[in-house]
Amino acid sequence: MTTDRATVPASAAGDGARSLRADRARTAAARRLLSAVGAEPLEQVVRVVGRALGAEAAQVSLLTDTRTVAATTVPATVGSTADLADAVCTITAATAAPLVVTDAREDPRLRDLPPVAGGRVRSYLGVPLVDTAGHVLGSLCVYGPDVRGWSTTDVHALQGLATTAVAAIEAAVGAGARDADRLTLLAAISEDLAAASDVRDAVRLLARRLVPAMGSWCVITLADEQGALEDLASWHADPEQRAAVARYAALRLRALTADSMLHEALGTGRPVAVRDGRTTLPAMVAGQARAVLVALAPDAAYAVPMRASGRVVGVISLYQDPGAEPLTADDLATLVEVADHAARLLGSARQHERHREIAETLQRALLPDPASPPGVRVAARYRAAASAAQVGGDWYDVLDQGERGCLLVVGDVMGHDTLAAAAMSQVRTLLRGVAHLTGAPPAVLLGRLDDTMAGLGEETMATAVVVRVEPTAGTGDLLVRWASAGHLPPLLATPDGEVRPLAAEPELVLGCAPGTPRVGAVTAVPRGSLLLMHTDGLVERRGEDLRAGSARLAALVRDRVLRAGGPAAVDPDRLLDEVLDAMLPAGVGEDDVVALVAVLDEDAR
Repeated sequence: MTTDRATVPASAAGDGARSLRADRARTAAARRLLSAVGAEPLEQVVRVVGRALGAEAAQVSLLTDTRTVAATTVPATVGSTADLADAVCTITAATAAPLVVTDAREDPRLRDLPPVAGGRVRSYLGVPLVDTAGHVLGSLCVYGPDVRGWSTTDVHALQGLATTAVAAIEAAVGAGARDADRLTLLAAISEDLAAASDVRDAVRLLARRLVPAMGSWCVITLADEQGALEDLASWHADPEQRAAVARYAALRLRALTADSMLHEALGTGRPVAVRDGRTTLPAMVAGQARAVLVALAPDAAYAVPMRASGRVVGVISLYQDPGAEPLTADDLATLVEVADHAARLLGSARQHERHREIAETLQRALLPDPASPPGVRVAARYRAAASAAQVGGDWYDVLDQGERGCLLVVGDVMGHDTLAAAAMSQVRTLLRGVAHLTGAPPAVLLGRLDDTMAGLGEETMATAVVVRVEPTAGTGDLLVRWASAGHLPPLLATPDGEVRPLAAEPELVLGCAPGTPRVGAVTAVPRGSLLLMHTDGLVERRGEDLRAGSARLAALVRDRVLRAGGPAAVDPDRLLDEVLDAMLPAGVGEDDVVALVAVLDEDAR
């Protein structure tokens, strides 16, 4: 259905469009930058933004009398225009503040705009692009077609990257060679810090960008929230001097005097330059650190505070060897800009790291160490997603059912927030209760769990796979019964070297259609076999067929079992660590991961 725009009450985007057009100085400033549309430095910025926030799409828009897409991770739309009254970014620019939207369909300001009504935009996070004169030139945003919550860390990260976007636009329209070099350095630092696995790794990468681009060697110091200092990284352009710089960094904080350039930069929040390094610097440090510094013999040094959110969060100490050109006023200004830019990104990374640590602590509290039934050696792991700031819905469980055998469970409640974690805890508890009271086989157990959830009004959808290892008389094979509610199958490794999935007919996820009969499957398994159960985060990768990840996992397990001398010889803890390290080389993946290994020992009852 179309709407006659003349009969519609004034919208937020319409009001914003009129406000933006009325500011002629702003419009002229933005129009001057249209030649930057499609420039490679700007495209590099949006690629960094997309990766840093794990977003479906990232975009830079310039707002003149119309909205023009200047750069985006959706290349076909670069250069496209739209009426300001139809653009989500108009609201971002008009308010000159971050626009944080979890579900645009539920937001009365946005739900009727074409990108939202057409399904391209549902979640949205945008920040204004502001030049040095205070003109709002446009917006930097990330968005996607699905509902998504945005954290404070996400907002701060995008605000930090907006500075780089403005610099990229200005450089692209010919601000000069020096500004182009400055932009290149800022963009490279942004890309490094977005890709870093943690704060320590980010600081290490920053040090290697600064040397030799800005100086001969450097030491980077960060302060925690209590003000405690730590030298997290050092680097020298000369490989033969790196050990000496690392030694100096390890000694200097305890040896610096109160009037050192580091403490002056921390106290004043202003850069400090020491031109006569050989005379002045040794007087600022005592003991062994002084001897190391004298041997390094810097001619000049600069201590530049790293400022974010109104406080000094660290200091870059940069040194020049004899013969190196001292920094000019423009060079020092660039170093100050780099320090502040890095501080904002590192602050976001540090906050994100704390959130992940809290998430993992809470999740581990919900997932205690698995039981160890007689004859079965079990290990389990939980690993939070790279972008997770909240607990999730992945879980595992191991129950000793006595003469009935050992019950192994892995499941995943849909969602990635505290509600998913709460639902996971409830589903896990219900499953344990039903299993204890009934002793039912896996298929019946999942059916009764589904019915119980429905009867209690638990509106939760979850996948789960339940395996029961049943004892048999004598030394014959073990019976393994299993059933899956829409979950990936377990991997079985047998003593003859075979590794295969315990596949069965796919059955509905929990919470979808309670009362539907479940069938499950059963097979005889040799003693000394091994089972690996996991959630999809272990094998699922964006842009890759799920079967490829599952095949890679099976090959990895086959190799590790062969190296160990067979599944019965495997240490389940070591196998899990090796599997997670190999499948998640960066330490974390795009989704939470739960994995469980059970070695069915040859003396299993």
